[in-house]
Amino acid sequence: MGVLRFVLIGLMFLIVFQWFKVKWRRFIRMLAGNPALNVPQPLVACVQCGTRVPAQTIVADHDRAYCSQACHDAASRSRNHE
Repeated sequence: MGVLRFVLIGLMFLIVFQWFKVKWRRFIRMLAGNPALNVPQPLVACVQCGTRVPAQTIVADHDRAYCSQACHDAASRSRNHE
């Protein structure tokens, strides 16, 4: 009876361990998301306010980079007043 109890407890432990392993892997995948999105993006400074934003999100005007359309418009207005 002692050996059978030991085998059953070991089998139950193995089943629970495998179940947690599967759940843990799913949890890690959920946290990781899309690996392509986790690649660090280069940051570019806005010429109007100095805020550093990812290069993919800049508003570009010739050779100048702005963090938003509002900064682009503000720079345009200040250039027009000069």
